[in-house]
Amino acid sequence: MLTERPLITPSQKPKVLIVGAGLCGLTLGILLEKAGVPYDIYERMTQVKPLGSALSLGPNVAPLFIQMGIYDEFIKLGKMCFRMDNYNDNRELEFSKDFTPMNEHGVQIQFSDNSTAEGDILVEADGAYSGVREQPYSWGTFPCENNIYCWGVIQYLGKETSKEHDSFRNLEWGPDAAQAMCKDVRDFAILGGVNGDLTIGDLIENSPLISKVMLEEKVFETWYHGRTVLMGDAAHKDAAALANWIGVLSSTSIEDTEEVFEEYRNERLPVAKAAFASAQALLKLRTTIRHS
Repeated sequence: MLTERPLITPSQKPKVLIVGAGLCGLTLGILLEKAGVPYDIYERMTQVKPLGSALSLGPNVAPLFIQMGIYDEFIKLGKMCFRMDNYNDNRELEFSKDFTPMNEHGVQIQFSDNSTAEGDILVEADGAYSGVREQPYSWGTFPCENNIYCWGVIQYLGKETSKEHDSFRNLEWGPDAAQAMCKDVRDFAILGGVNGDLTIGDLIENSPLISKVMLEEKVFETWYHGRTVLMGDAAHKDAAALANWIGVLSSTSIEDTEEVFEEYRNERLPVAKAAFASAQALLKLRTTIRHS
């Protein structure tokens, strides 16, 4: 049974339960650690393993990485990208932790293995579900230093087609889920080759590890309810803003918690909407250029 949690004193901080050990969940954990806020992170994956995914990070993350103390290491490990070639075509073609949230005076999460955890705030950083775009596919290549060649293919799902992928949304990311999609996109043309006939299939044959992932692109209007708050793909990232607002909490009352969450939403929702609109405009620009 959920125990009532007392109000915190100035020397205490709220206990934060973070569901999802992705980029945002881990980033929030680091920032809470530096702020002296107690937290636990829970993840449904059973182990840490390579997925064959590449992350492209822009200069806007540099200040955050410096604050976290990982910037120098990131620069050493990262590979500079020389250019980005984008294409599209009108084609038809603690680990093992899942959870159920419960909250009233505090927050308790009950996991699929029947274990529980209690805290003052629940952060859901485990994703949302993908939205809609008009073009069925787009793809890109990213030549990098040290003769490294990164690439990716995006399949855009509508309201009906996204339902066909519901089962994948609950699977682990990895190479097995990518096999069927690789067969569908092998003939997609890209720049290069002796006779200018290079395709995505050539890259597939020379890639040691390939993953398929679900990318979310919705902007939810509701970011919190009670003691539970969204972050990451569900609310367009920004662990730093959420960590800052959690850090100023003076009590664990639900009234104070919701007030802080509302400030977090008011600060970041306009930015999230602007970023979403910019991404949609960029897609339309790329589509116009490729089909003109």
